[in-house]
Amino acid sequence: FQRPVLVILDRSIDLASLLHHTWTYQALAHDILVRFQIESSRN
Repeated sequence: FQRPVLVILDRSIDLASLLHHTWTYQALAHDILVRFQIESSRN
């Protein structure tokens, strides 16, 4: 059993994220967290 690890770094250190995301944390969070859509059907 391994516990998950969340690492928070300054964006100037994480060079790989600069190639995939814009400079803001808001855009990074939007790209990572908003991947699932829940469709509701009202019958």
